[in-house]
Amino acid sequence: MRILHAPTNIAGQPYVLSRALRRLGHVSDVLVTRRHPFGYSQDIVFDFDRLWTPWRQVRKAFALLHLRKSYDLFHFYYGESLLARHRDLPMLKRAGKRIVFHFRGCDIRMRGLELARRATCACKDCPAPCSSDPEKESLRDLARRLADRTLVATPDLLEWVPEADLVTQAIELGALPELPPPAVKKDRYVILHAPSDPLIKGTCYLRTAIAHLRSRGYPVDLRLVSGRPHSEVRQAIAEADIVVDQLLVGWYGNFAIEAMASSRPVVAYIRDDLARRAGFSPPILSATPDSIERVLEELVANDRVRAGLARAGRPFVSRIHDAGRIASQLLDCYRSIVG
Repeated sequence: MRILHAPTNIAGQPYVLSRALRRLGHVSDVLVTRRHPFGYSQDIVFDFDRLWTPWRQVRKAFALLHLRKSYDLFHFYYGESLLARHRDLPMLKRAGKRIVFHFRGCDIRMRGLELARRATCACKDCPAPCSSDPEKESLRDLARRLADRTLVATPDLLEWVPEADLVTQAIELGALPELPPPAVKKDRYVILHAPSDPLIKGTCYLRTAIAHLRSRGYPVDLRLVSGRPHSEVRQAIAEADIVVDQLLVGWYGNFAIEAMASSRPVVAYIRDDLARRAGFSPPILSATPDSIERVLEELVANDRVRAGLARAGRPFVSRIHDAGRIASQLLDCYRSIVG
């Protein structure tokens, strides 16, 4: 099978999946229309935005003709495709190509409904939506008309696309060395947080909680790593004692997965209903903006809980998020739509 992942390498996930698919014997490439600021790898870069606008459209049209001949299946991420306003999708369908849409988060999460349903949610502190709810409804309708299969990366997104398949985040476990858990007894504890978007991750609540704990004499230091290359984030995880992921979404992200794989205890907000929907519960200590100070206080004081979370992390990641397992799941999806 010849598979193209495009047009964005969000969280490095398309590249991880494409490598796993290659190991299973398939042609699998990643095309991006802009390089990721965190330094993730890709195979093809179509950076047409620097071109004069009319010439840009001509180049894109010729590129699409080439890609149409080179691949059988187009796996699109984050609600985007190769041409503006998804003009390429009808052309690909007419050429007999198969299309997969893979929603990742705010591309399909509808702010108005999210805020109406629950007080603690990803949209709680966003000053404005990335696009309006009607626009996202139109995107969902387009996926229902033109995509042969629709996927979501986290169980909360099934609220917005209930017919989708859950294909969880993937990690190349072999690329992460197995680290010893942090020392149980320390003079000070480094709490790491690496938000890709502080408003969605609940960073301000963590800052406040750490400030309160320090004022009360707890030996904790907050380390924030934001907008840095992926290699620096991995190094920061190795140096951390406790990792705090996102406090608003109700589920965990790639940062938490890498921390668990590195045997670091992880804190994030985990909704019970999402764990039931996913069919598994991660070894993560749940905390909301209201409880994060108390949860960290108890975690710093409890050596046994920290050690238990650290031990449980990597086996869980191996069982749920291993790239080879996710690639096999993807192949099942692909084969169901490729004749």
